[in-house]
Amino acid sequence: MDDAERQRLERLALADWSEAAEARVDSVIKSGRRAAVNLLVNGDYEYSVNFQKDERGQWYEAGSSSGHADRSMLEALDDED
Repeated sequence: MDDAERQRLERLALADWSEAAEARVDSVIKSGRRAAVNLLVNGDYEYSVNFQKDERGQWYEAGSSSGHADRSMLEALDDED
């Protein structure tokens, strides 16, 4: 993943968080057409925002959850497609 793509995913993941939440990016992972931005919110609360690429190559949010995502989770989702 190049820097521009990473920055785009980070911006998308942080877009809905208020400054009061103190959300920050912990890591970004990608596997195939899926990616996850792992956040730390309010200091140490782990949260993951998941993305998928559409047929035009644009990223869209495909869900979110508590905890951090890892590459094996993304690979398992790719295998389901």
